[in-house]
Amino acid sequence: LPQSHPFTGTAAAPAVGGLIAEALTHMGFDVHMKWPNDLLRREEQEEGPGWCKVGGILLEERGGVLLAGVGLNISSAPPASALREGFALPAGVLRHAPAPPPAPAVDHTGIQTGFIPLLPLWTRLAGLVFSCYFQKNIGTETSWWPALAQRHLAFHGCRVRLEDALPEHDSGAERSFCEGVVEGLCVSGALRLRVKSDVLTF
Repeated sequence: LPQSHPFTGTAAAPAVGGLIAEALTHMGFDVHMKWPNDLLRREEQEEGPGWCKVGGILLEERGGVLLAGVGLNISSAPPASALREGFALPAGVLRHAPAPPPAPAVDHTGIQTGFIPLLPLWTRLAGLVFSCYFQKNIGTETSWWPALAQRHLAFHGCRVRLEDALPEHDSGAERSFCEGVVEGLCVSGALRLRVKSDVLTF
């Protein structure tokens, strides 16, 4: 990743998540970002429509370079029995968003519905991520990434429970759970949560 804002601080994970979600959306996948670094899609489940996790992003520094590792469930997903205890969402598979009829056999990316060849997918995804980053970042002093990430933010406007919440500006606070309505993201990368009449950041 470039050695510049937002990849030099706490905003790096949700900024990368927003870029990946934006690129996958351009490719025809209905993907959302669960703050700070999971990729989700809506899927019909036994109890009705719900969210499933189709990918994740891990950032790691090696030799002064920040690398983004992106994992996507392309053709299969682990069953619930294989997930860690207390998992938040079931695993799912990346699929194209339904196309309005008549649907072409091959979409604008050249990827056939129902079959996702890995190398073309990854090449196109990486190209779109870099293209989006340079289009948004060049020639502007404003922080471009929060609006991009919020466009793909899962649970925006919904009530959620943070199990391991750490207030952003309270260095002496202990981690605890917190419930509130997701309001969006801060430039710092923190999640804005409406708790009663206040908006808190975590």
